[in-house]
Amino acid sequence: MLSDSYIISTMIMTRLKDLLPEFSPNGLDSKLYHIAIEDFYNYLKVKWNIHSDVEVTSDDIKEAFIWWVNKYSDAKEEVDVWISLWLKKWKERTMVLFGNEEVHNRNFNQIQELPNKPLGIGLQESKMYKNPVIFALINNGEIVATEMIANTIIARAYSTYKTAFKGDREKLQFLNKCMKDARAMSFVTGKLVFISVKDFDWKVMF
Repeated sequence: MLSDSYIISTMIMTRLKDLLPEFSPNGLDSKLYHIAIEDFYNYLKVKWNIHSDVEVTSDDIKEAFIWWVNKYSDAKEEVDVWISLWLKKWKERTMVLFGNEEVHNRNFNQIQELPNKPLGIGLQESKMYKNPVIFALINNGEIVATEMIANTIIARAYSTYKTAFKGDREKLQFLNKCMKDARAMSFVTGKLVFISVKDFDWKVMF
């Protein structure tokens, strides 16, 4: 049997090549390709209502994907439709920067406004917040760069706290704020993800 990663990557790569004739997964498009796969795994978590804090590349999700591909003959068609929607959203939400040119974009111009403060919560706790935020993003139509946008939402919300969370009530309030911000993304127009070709630096701003 073909490996799960081969099936997933081949389906996504084939569709991207259909839509982007000059697509090169090993060249400048490598980041796009990686994020498409990552976003598709997150889409599967939402589709199958997997709310646990497992990684999007976990064996459980991969096995579920293989079962889905083998059981349903229209699995490829669903992947094709999803990639088409994803690429449309990608073009809507991302901006490629060549060199150090000036960017006239209200979202990008807010980049200095995000406090440069380390995310002072542990890895497991971060996952606990990130997964509900990703669900909120996807359920509200934001299907591109879901991991990066979720991380930015959490970091931005946490930057307003001067001390660690004092208890479960404060943690719940924090999660509710992150969820509210995630749902609000569908009302934010313009670019959210800025890509520097020069150094492949990715920034998410809103």
